[in-house]
Amino acid sequence: QAITLFADEENYPIGYHCLIGRDRTGTMTILLLGLLGVDEDTIIKEFMLTKNSVSGSEDGTSAPMLYAGYKNMMNKLDQYGSESDTIQKKIETYLLSIGVTQTEINSIRESVIEIVNKQIIFV
Repeated sequence: QAITLFADEENYPIGYHCLIGRDRTGTMTILLLGLLGVDEDTIIKEFMLTKNSVSGSEDGTSAPMLYAGYKNMMNKLDQYGSESDTIQKKIETYLLSIGVTQTEINSIRESVIEIVNKQIIFV
């Protein structure tokens, strides 16, 4: 249900969080960035930055533990595609499997790209 909120442009701007700002927030960010075609190296860098949040290490999670959690999620996404598939394809397949529609996925992509394009300032 949470991901479908991003399909309705009327919901923007959207803020989302969890208790520490890392696990559920990080998972949602992985799904959104991947869906939008961001490469996996950038996604992992963004995810690992969550450790630097005010509460990001409050529970004693070390950077290696956080990375292991990230890899675990990525390994689970592997079942939604082949080794040669992009992270974008795997995430799209996963979201379709849990009931997100192709129309909603397309709307998320279009809405975010439109918002980003509006924010770009050309010098």
